[in-house]
Amino acid sequence: MNYSTIAVADESELMINNVNGIVKVVWNGIVNLETAQALLTRGADFIEDGTCDKIILDRQLLEEFTTDARMWIKNDLFKNRAKRLASNVSKMAMIEPQSVMGRIVSKMISSVIPLIFPNLKTKKFSQEADAYQWLTS
Repeated sequence: MNYSTIAVADESELMINNVNGIVKVVWNGIVNLETAQALLTRGADFIEDGTCDKIILDRQLLEEFTTDARMWIKNDLFKNRAKRLASNVSKMAMIEPQSVMGRIVSKMISSVIPLIFPNLKTKKFSQEADAYQWLTS
């Protein structure tokens, strides 16, 4: 699927696919504030500069976000930078977590996305191949 790894923080990873304009965040384990900030801020840079207009949030191995990471995503990232970049994103694919806690946290964060990106096409998937196919079709 032609991704280049841009950044790794703890066990999570930020990747891009320049050909299809996809920024992909692979969450793994318990994600702390520093990891969330490092990967999401850098991913937003690729959206802001026009390199990417599609997002894959791969949450299969996500166990949970720490409380401070959740609060930063909700109160800072979503309300500030994501709101400014909303018109730069065409589609967002979300791959569902396997863990129960990961699903709970992801559902909570995902519920805010339509409020920030009211016109954004989003879809949930269980496999990355299906998400990639949808984004590139």
